[in-house]
Amino acid sequence: MNKNSIVEVRQAFFDFFSNKGHVVIDSSSLLPEEDSSLLFTNAGMNQFKNLFLGLDKPLNSRVVTAQRCVRAGGKHNDLEHVGYSNHHLTFFEMLGNFSFGDYFKETAILFAWELLTGSQWFNLSKDKILVTIHVNDEEVYEIWNNIIGISDKYIVRIGDNKIGDGSIISDNFWQMGDVGPCGYCSEIFYNCGEVIEENQLENEKGIRGNYVEIWNLVFMEFNRQFDGTLLPLPFLSVDTGMGLERITSVLQSVSSSYSIDLFYNLMMGIVGVIGNVDFKDRSFRVITDHIRTCSFLISDGVRPSNSGQGYVLRRIIRRAVRHGKILGIRGMFFYKLVGPLVEVMGYVNVQLVEHKSIIESVLFNEEKQFLFVLEKGLDILNELLSKLNVGDILDGEEIFYLYSTYGFPFQFTKDICLQHNFKVDEIGFNQSMLIHKKNAQRFNKFSIDANKLLLTDHHTIFIGYKDYSCISEILSILKNNQLTESLFQNEFGFIVLDTTPFYGESGGQIGDIGELRTESVYFEVLQTRRYGQIFVHWGKVISGIFRVGDRVTAQVNKDHRRCVSSHHSATHLLHSALVHVLGSHVVQRGSLINNQYLRFDFSHDKSLSLKEIYLLEDIVNNNIRNNLLVCSELLPIDIALNKGAKSIFGKRYDPVVRVLSIGDFSIELCGGTHVDRTGDIGLCVIRSEHGVAYGVRRIEAVCGVEALFFIREKKRLIQCVSDQVRSSQENVVKKVSILCNRVVELETKLKRCRDRQIIDENERLIKQVRCVGKIKLIVDCVDCSVDLKMLRMIVCKLKKQLVSGIVVIMSLSTSKVILHLVVGVTKDLIFYVSAAEIVSYLNNHFGGSGGGRSDLAQSGGGRVKALPTVIDMLDRFLIKKIGFYNM
Repeated sequence: MNKNSIVEVRQAFFDFFSNKGHVVIDSSSLLPEEDSSLLFTNAGMNQFKNLFLGLDKPLNSRVVTAQRCVRAGGKHNDLEHVGYSNHHLTFFEMLGNFSFGDYFKETAILFAWELLTGSQWFNLSKDKILVTIHVNDEEVYEIWNNIIGISDKYIVRIGDNKIGDGSIISDNFWQMGDVGPCGYCSEIFYNCGEVIEENQLENEKGIRGNYVEIWNLVFMEFNRQFDGTLLPLPFLSVDTGMGLERITSVLQSVSSSYSIDLFYNLMMGIVGVIGNVDFKDRSFRVITDHIRTCSFLISDGVRPSNSGQGYVLRRIIRRAVRHGKILGIRGMFFYKLVGPLVEVMGYVNVQLVEHKSIIESVLFNEEKQFLFVLEKGLDILNELLSKLNVGDILDGEEIFYLYSTYGFPFQFTKDICLQHNFKVDEIGFNQSMLIHKKNAQRFNKFSIDANKLLLTDHHTIFIGYKDYSCISEILSILKNNQLTESLFQNEFGFIVLDTTPFYGESGGQIGDIGELRTESVYFEVLQTRRYGQIFVHWGKVISGIFRVGDRVTAQVNKDHRRCVSSHHSATHLLHSALVHVLGSHVVQRGSLINNQYLRFDFSHDKSLSLKEIYLLEDIVNNNIRNNLLVCSELLPIDIALNKGAKSIFGKRYDPVVRVLSIGDFSIELCGGTHVDRTGDIGLCVIRSEHGVAYGVRRIEAVCGVEALFFIREKKRLIQCVSDQVRSSQENVVKKVSILCNRVVELETKLKRCRDRQIIDENERLIKQVRCVGKIKLIVDCVDCSVDLKMLRMIVCKLKKQLVSGIVVIMSLSTSKVILHLVVGVTKDLIFYVSAAEIVSYLNNHFGGSGGGRSDLAQSGGGRVKALPTVIDMLDRFLIKKIGFYNM
């Protein structure tokens, strides 16, 4: 396989495994469905978790995916590595092939070897591949050594713990969590430099040299129990993961994921917005990575907030804006990068294109708010500094207060202090940050720590359908992953009560928040989860000491609960309305219900028209105005289904279920909380509708006061557009239409001018042709106003005119920085030298980054002294490379 584009690499992966009987499955959302243990989808296997657990039966025993992943929170967090590492990304695509009870170790390894080394596939050198295996997995060793034929010195055994001589510290045993499916794995590495000797193999993986991990093959064969015991799974499975960007960097022979064609094209688009910048600059890489992550998260429904997924999104946005300031970018810029991203990556997910304006709006508002926060934080910082003498140290806790409360970056504080001759307590800041991080690991540690409680005999009585408060006894306390007898002031922990009014997160509905208190102690409940018959309250002791056996008043936050209940009841109305409008084929495929919005996934094979969306809103709001009675009852499952109650396909239910009815309009199986009458919902507005997978659509809607906020924001946007085009709101559409037609007219004229410019440049450049041996060669510069698209067109036309030859055209800035460089090689010469090889050669000498195909490649960002220097170097390179062709 030649050094193809990232699109071709992805397709080759699909083609290979399709030929091996695998079914291509679309990427799931970045927001894990029905899995509160994950902050974001971080691996290809996430959407198949229930299959590995044996909870669901697979429709296909062999599947292949390209899963969109984010690693910026929880157990897998690469956020701080971005910009400082050549390959770490917060957003990436994970290629993976999966087997559910079909093939196992030998077949998986044979597939991997064929794809990587096959001449019609990736065609990597067999001599540059090294693999790691678990020290106890003799079966995999025999496959790699005897069947594949890899030399023993390129098979590295990795143990569970550090080996005596300290040379190997890695772990080749993969597990989903503290309990559940797990098994040995084998990682595949590729040496991007020269083949190395056996005695040189050493680094954090036990390997030294220019090796890059490209693929991990996981063989799930055990089920880890609470006590650590490994029991065999009912069937053996394979789960593999290969980073698309990383394997593309290997195939394109570049040293960094940021140098592949996708990133080069994206960076060129970003440069068009923010101006010229060194492509290898750390801050520029951070911005490039973060616009991808933020845009795809927003497209999948995440919005900036102060908790959970929204907090991580907010942090990433602000980190990007901060790095923009480091680059010297003035004013707002980040939201403007969505356009270049959609142009480059719109093919990955159509909803990225559909949500472009929404993504821009979210980023615009968040960036604007952050700039305001910076201004406010600066005022507070100046006030703090005014109390110090020159040379004094600003306390670390105060620095952290600025950071945690106002989002004021530490580096900003440090820079301002240094400018005014103050010192900063960096150690104190880091200590405060460490304490904060330990206390804030809620999304991943919650489920892991709470598993210990399942070993107890406790269970909780839930009374929250009718009551918001009650007197309860503390049965258990969990702190720092250990059962304990007490919890002290400012400590975080889990509390289990004998009776609770708090709803535990389940069925797509988030858990309640509130407080536990007596006259002298106060515990803030930040989240509630349900594990079997146990309800776990997670939070922080604000005052006093809580002990096992204490009697406390448990009080749910009523406003929060009412907002959640309103959105949940509206979800039921929406579900029934969808069946009425679209048909009986509509089946629920997932949901998320919180205090700010509802998200409902359903089976349907095409997007909804505006008329259908309006009809859904009318039906839902008519039922709200009718103030229907909402009631529930417990029934045997068969009777409930016979009454017509809707259920979630594939979900297992208890013999007795709770049936929720809304008048005569809706009846469903549901364990969540709801309003008493539909009139309590107030208003429901659909804010978006889009596809999330093949045959699955998603609706997001807001209710009550959130619906009012949404309508006001729409009115504000309309007024903003009206002001920009100088029109009344009534005539704004007509005015925008006139302006759009004018833009089309001007773009047509501009195209004619560019076409004329291309013709003129071609006539000039074709006269510069000369010969190096028998090779016709054109090397020249064009005006810096010529953009990349036009430059590619010029090179392609020159290639046609030459019939046989090589064309190297670049545009230079006044400071001799290569803005764009395009290389074209006619097809009769690509067997001797490729365009990508020429670009790589020039990049090595002049800097810059880029890549491409064998017949056409591009680069940018380097610096040259003069054109003759380039001509002379190219002459020597071509004579050395294809001199025999010229004899």
